Amino acid sequence: MPEVLRAEIGKGLRVQLAHPAGHVITLLISTLMYLGLQFVLGQGELRRDLLPATLVGICGYWFLQYAGLVMVADLVEEKRTGTFAQSQLGTAPSWLPMIGRLLTASIFGLAVAVVAALVPVLSAGI
Repeated sequence: MPEVLRAEIGKGLRVQLAHPAGHVITLLISTLMYLGLQFVLGQGELRRDLLPATLVGICGYWFLQYAGLVMVADLVEEKRTGTFAQSQLGTAPSWLPMIGRLLTASIFGLAVAVVAALVPVLSAGI
């Protein structure tokens, strides 16, 4: 069982890392949208008292949004390549590959949330 889970996580990481431009663009857009939102909320400036409170909420959003994006992209990739049906025919329980996909998505979601949070923190000097 652990080898199936390890293989699924490894495959998910390889698939996601094969297209790094999409991750960079998503990270850039997310960070710029947050800074723009902070600029509007701060009435023309990045207010240090607003950043910590809103950063907690937006990090949760980034994590969930990006993890969901990775899950969907992984399933679409499997469907496109024709390996989705094959994965359901294996001897491992069908929930095990999904746990592997969820862990892969969580790894990427956490990485994006951490990196995207560092930009406002460093730019505002919090």
